[in-house]
Amino acid sequence: MKATLDGSARRLTEDGREVVCRALDLTVRARTTPVHTERGDHGRLILTVPELTIRRGDRIAVTGPNGSGKSTLIRALLALLPDDSSLTVGGSVEWSTPNLPAVVLQDPVSQSIMPLVEEEIAFVLENRCIPTGEMDARIDRVLAVVGLAGFRKRLVRTLSGGELQRLSVASALAAESEVLVLDEPFSQLDDEGTHSLMETLARLIRDDPDRTLILVEHRSGPWMSLMTGTVRVSPDGVVAHPPGPPVASFVEPPRGSVPTVTFPRVERCTVTTPVIRATHLAIGHERGTATTTGISLSLGPGEFAAITGANGSGKTTLLTTLSGLLPPLAGELTVCGRDLHRKRERRRLHRGAVCRLVLQEPSTNFIGSTLAKELETLRCPHDRIERVLRSVALPDDLERSPHTLSIGQMRFFSVTAAICAAPRVLLLDEPTAALDIESATTVLHLLRLVCDAGSTVVVATHDVRLLDHPGLVSREIDLGAPLITAGRSPIRPRHRVST
Repeated sequence: MKATLDGSARRLTEDGREVVCRALDLTVRARTTPVHTERGDHGRLILTVPELTIRRGDRIAVTGPNGSGKSTLIRALLALLPDDSSLTVGGSVEWSTPNLPAVVLQDPVSQSIMPLVEEEIAFVLENRCIPTGEMDARIDRVLAVVGLAGFRKRLVRTLSGGELQRLSVASALAAESEVLVLDEPFSQLDDEGTHSLMETLARLIRDDPDRTLILVEHRSGPWMSLMTGTVRVSPDGVVAHPPGPPVASFVEPPRGSVPTVTFPRVERCTVTTPVIRATHLAIGHERGTATTTGISLSLGPGEFAAITGANGSGKTTLLTTLSGLLPPLAGELTVCGRDLHRKRERRRLHRGAVCRLVLQEPSTNFIGSTLAKELETLRCPHDRIERVLRSVALPDDLERSPHTLSIGQMRFFSVTAAICAAPRVLLLDEPTAALDIESATTVLHLLRLVCDAGSTVVVATHDVRLLDHPGLVSREIDLGAPLITAGRSPIRPRHRVST
């Protein structure tokens, strides 16, 4: 592929407006592997872009279902795809901006490289040759804009998923580039963070109407009012550029049918004791440094609890403590009768079909080299998960590596596989983040079914689609702000509709 990103491309104009980026005959193809050769497959076409023109001041929404190639399109335009033994990239891309575009990738973990928050932003400024004397003020300004004021000396590895996403946005804003590229920037943000980012984008556009914005998203929302154009990626990877701004029916197509799946009745831990019981629980990653205290709850078989709260409030920490991966710092905690203060009991919790945890970062959930081997580790019936995969057109080739899937597809596979394993206790961290409407609907449908079969489900989430789904959430655990003082009761019951 011929790519020009250093601003040396000739200045093009179209309809009296300067062209910022032009892609011609852009293709991305997965090269043939020995397995595919035996099947007569001579390579898989992932993405096709006949022509794409982005002009100065355009604000383009890139939409499409999970796995269609939205992130691949962004990486191809920015020459971030490896042209090696795994991929073949053809066509040409030309940029005519004096500075490289500022980019927020879909996975904030893969974008952070420095140990401290201030160093992460300073690295961007150093690459832009910003004078040292100007760096401190700019770092403080962008951290305040994204709601991370006072985080300069924090270790990046201690940030929550939402805080990491805020840091990625801050790094992009610090570059002050003419072109801003955001790949699903709202997926891990709480309500405050989403509103703050919306205000920031609106202010950037108001202050500089010629700023170009490319935003990848597959859920409708207030962000659509900022957009002037749409790029639609079809399920087979063909890119179209229809006229006009995005509309809700275009961003979120009609929902498909949900799969018919039957779950075996889950064996209850005991009849007389709760499945999960916590009393005055204190949690945190280090002894003596509790991030959240005063948590008391009791969950029985078939109950569904949603952990909510601001970014950094401790939702993931609570979930991993309930799973036994982190020891409780104080208070009492039992899961299926096991005292999780005891290391031996925490280890036993994950034997058999007692407890399953799906982490927030999709790629960290896989230990098998293929999807089939991953299902074997979960003891998930193949026929059950295959019906689910077919319902959302997810590739049903179980011999492929899970890391060849998109982030949305990885999340959908790991979440649905864990649900289909029908454990006694199911713990899910942001199970619907980065999922399109069809995949999210399927996940919510399966969660209702597995709860009805007797599983106890606890999720950490910001997604109103999950919180407002009829008859699903029976208890909300609201952790509120990033620090909860002892004695506060964060448990709020929610009405569950019986059917």
